[in-house]
Amino acid sequence: MSNYRVSFVFCCLIIIMISVIDIYWLVKNSSLILEFEMNPIGRWLIYKDGGSVALFVSLKVIGTFTVISTLIFLYKIHALKTMIVASVLSLLQLILLCYLLW
Repeated sequence: MSNYRVSFVFCCLIIIMISVIDIYWLVKNSSLILEFEMNPIGRWLIYKDGGSVALFVSLKVIGTFTVISTLIFLYKIHALKTMIVASVLSLLQLILLCYLLW
C-alpha cells in the first residue's frame, strides 16, 4: 500500500470512530441533550421528533456514510486533493473529540 493510501485509510478511520463516539454520547445523554446540544439543526431535528434523538442519530449516520463514500470515490479520481480534504476533516473531528471529552 502506498503512503497516501495508508494515510487516507487512517483519516477515514478517524472520521468514522469520532463520529461513532459523538453518536454514542448523543444517545447516552439523550435525556439532557436539548440543554447541551449547540447545533441548531440538531436541536430542530430532536424537537421535530418529539424529543427523541432517533432522527438526529439516523441523519448523523447517513451523513458520515455519505462523507466516507464521497471521499473514497474522489480518492480514486485524485488521491492528493482528496487526501488533503480527508486530513482537514480528520483534524476537525479531532477538535470535536477534544470538545466532547473536555
